[in-house]
Amino acid sequence: MTIRTALRTLAVAGLTVVIGGIGTGASRAAAPELGKHEITSAVGSQAAAPAAPAAELPAICKQKKNIVCASLTDRTLRYFENGEEKLTTPVIYGRPGYETPKGTWQITAKSPDQWWSYPYKVYMPWGMKFDPKIGFYIHYSSGFALNSDTYIGSHGCIQTRDWEATKKLYEQAPVGTTVHVY
Repeated sequence: MTIRTALRTLAVAGLTVVIGGIGTGASRAAAPELGKHEITSAVGSQAAAPAAPAAELPAICKQKKNIVCASLTDRTLRYFENGEEKLTTPVIYGRPGYETPKGTWQITAKSPDQWWSYPYKVYMPWGMKFDPKIGFYIHYSSGFALNSDTYIGSHGCIQTRDWEATKKLYEQAPVGTTVHVY
């Protein structure tokens, strides 16, 4: 079994893995000191980010046929079909220096097994490209799933920690779906 297959299997099962004391995506500085924290379970049970009331959503989120609305403030992604909310999931955005910009785009390409190869190889499953100039994606992130409290973010992509929610979004949002980051 490849590492990618093993990580995918664990993500689907809702399990997290700590490798060498530090989960993927965290820095050694962000790791807890041994003895202060105890690992008691391998089951991922991160609390969901609080959802903003529907009244705070931009009007575009309720007007488009298919739209992904991503709130930088609430760190929440919502998918709407014909004005009806179909999916909500916590997300993380670009780290300092690589901030995810506000704006409106469209999903231009999709790949269930996307890889990012610069400056290092990163697996980005359920990748949905929404910025053709820079190459921003919406995708699942094992680093965010493993370290939701300490993970510092992406190079501008919108990353999720819920494998099944990301897969569902990938399956439901066709190429051409509007992506609105606010």
